[in-house]
Amino acid sequence: MILRIAGCACLAFVLACDAKKPADVDAGTAFTPPTASTAPESPSASPSSTASAAILPPSRPRNADGCIALGIVGSVTNGETRVTAGALPDAWLTLGASTHLTSKHGTTTRELVLHGPGKVRPCIAGEEQFWLLSGTIGAMTTGAGESPGAEVWIATAHAMLRYASAAASITASDASTELREKGGIVFAWHPDDVVATHSALPTGDAGAPTTAAKDTKDAKDAGSGSLTNSKVADGFTRVEAGSLVTWKPKAKLAADAAVSVCERAADAAQALAVALGKAGAPVGELAPKHIVARQGARAACGVAHVRIEGMPAGKAKDEWTARTAAADAKWQNTRPASP
Repeated sequence: MILRIAGCACLAFVLACDAKKPADVDAGTAFTPPTASTAPESPSASPSSTASAAILPPSRPRNADGCIALGIVGSVTNGETRVTAGALPDAWLTLGASTHLTSKHGTTTRELVLHGPGKVRPCIAGEEQFWLLSGTIGAMTTGAGESPGAEVWIATAHAMLRYASAAASITASDASTELREKGGIVFAWHPDDVVATHSALPTGDAGAPTTAAKDTKDAKDAGSGSLTNSKVADGFTRVEAGSLVTWKPKAKLAADAAVSVCERAADAAQALAVALGKAGAPVGELAPKHIVARQGARAACGVAHVRIEGMPAGKAKDEWTARTAAADAKWQNTRPASP
């Protein structure tokens, strides 16, 4: 029998119109996160709420499952609205002092515990992604809710952390971000205006491995995404169990710098996506680079979003929010048309 295979496949790209870039504001816009005593803002008082709600393009559907609050001890508010057990809103939540919120993802069933006082945006677009302005995300255990390829991404003003299986705690403030890695593996990225120190977790720390990781606190920071010589190919650093890592800014944090890094990373990811769509493109060579570029853009833009939330309300905050949302749309779009 002779098999005849006929037909052809065509891939069409649709060119999206670029929005006009907002006017620049003065460089060095200071990052000023709210203190624990700051009163919760009302939904109408947040100039970034509208733009940040559109961080995903239509081609990337939201996960309807999202996160649910299994239990809340203390006070959690969304603006002026008190949050209770049940579905968590995809919005910035303020946790009062001594507050504990247990969050469970609807799809993976993975659980995290959020500790106040602090401010966090959980399960962005229904994914296991958290933006942590202040407070602690912890009580992470290995095994429960884990599945192949499923990662948790946690952004602070200083770094982006991701993991598939880990038992650790992450504490953020305006001054620093601290990771206490008790089990599993965490991958970390940070921008050039932040420096990281890496040491062994104290032996008295609950859950610390019997054999602590080698102390590398004297290793010099080598730039973006680097803690020690354990930097991996995708720009993230592999953090082993038994590690205590602290990220601190080299100078006063600025949201504008983070937005610029986000935009450049998004442009790089988009350029690779365009190259991949061309006839005869070396897919085997470009596809891995595109994946790495998208991960870098996701990290950079996550950090930018957190820094923006720490800015005071005003024109600058609105403009940076819009630009970061536009950058998000670029790196998330895997089928852009050639410019």
